[in-house]
Amino acid sequence: DKNIQRQILLVSDGMPDLPAETIAVGGKILSEGIDLLLVSLGSEGINEAFLKDLSPNPFHVDDPDQLSATVMNLLGLNTPAPQAGITWLPGDNRA
Repeated sequence: DKNIQRQILLVSDGMPDLPAETIAVGGKILSEGIDLLLVSLGSEGINEAFLKDLSPNPFHVDDPDQLSATVMNLLGLNTPAPQAGITWLPGDNRA
């Protein structure tokens, strides 16, 4: 059904083992009209450039306890304002 919005939620440590391959798969997903909702988790070693190449609007969460709030925001089930410990990466248009 073309009226159904297709989305994939990817939670990552933000440190790819195979960056080129991951970007290629992400590009394929986006080219199929599927939204790639990307959340990086953790506070060290996040590759922001990679995350922005993979998804147009990546999110970052320092505290794992905030993951569910981030998912709620991504799905539009909560207010768009980030809670403590949730950061929209520069260039995000959801804020």
